[in-house]
Amino acid sequence: MEKVYEWLIVFGIIGLQYFLSRRQKAFWGAILPIAYIVLMITLLVAKGFHEWGSVVFYSILGLLVLFGIWGQEREELNKKRQKELEKIQAQDL
Repeated sequence: MEKVYEWLIVFGIIGLQYFLSRRQKAFWGAILPIAYIVLMITLLVAKGFHEWGSVVFYSILGLLVLFGIWGQEREELNKKRQKELEKIQAQDL
């Protein structure tokens, strides 16, 4: 049952990242990657650098996912803004 909760947390974090990445200000989408970096550094220090390989691997994997979502959603938001701008310019003509 613990695995179910772990997966629910992971999907909740991914959903939150999608939501924050689509806000008007880009820095909202940076909150979770920065928090993730802090968490992983804390885990690395807490484990005494004995399991650094797995911590580094999961750090890189997690950051790729979070920054990938952030970049993708920012790009989609910019496309949406561009469409709206083109629509407004077409109405002005």
